[in-house]
Amino acid sequence: MTIGDVTEQRLAQRASREAQERFRVAFEHAPVGIALAALDGRLESVNLALAQLLRDARRGPAARDARLTPASGGRRARGRRHRELAQDPARVYVAEKRILHADGREIWVSLQVAVIRDGAGRP
Repeated sequence: MTIGDVTEQRLAQRASREAQERFRVAFEHAPVGIALAALDGRLESVNLALAQLLRDARRGPAARDARLTPASGGRRARGRRHRELAQDPARVYVAEKRILHADGREIWVSLQVAVIRDGAGRP
């Protein structure tokens, strides 16, 4: 039999659960639209404010096929911005963009994009 003190491990697990819950509540109830997206731009999850902005009932896993589709703009420029974001952990991309609303009309949005990294620092 081996006995070890796991108090620190339990405290770290509790802190992690609390941080996840704080993020979830802040994400869901934020007064501005927020999306978590894959590196290719595919939306992984959208909050209620963004779903309402786009008049789009697709939330959570159902939003996976959605994208914030630019009304216009260069694919090259987007690729360059993605590379810059991936290379610089502190970089944030900020712009005003026209995007396509779910009903096909264009709307202007203020867009701020930052990369979330894993424990190894990978985007």
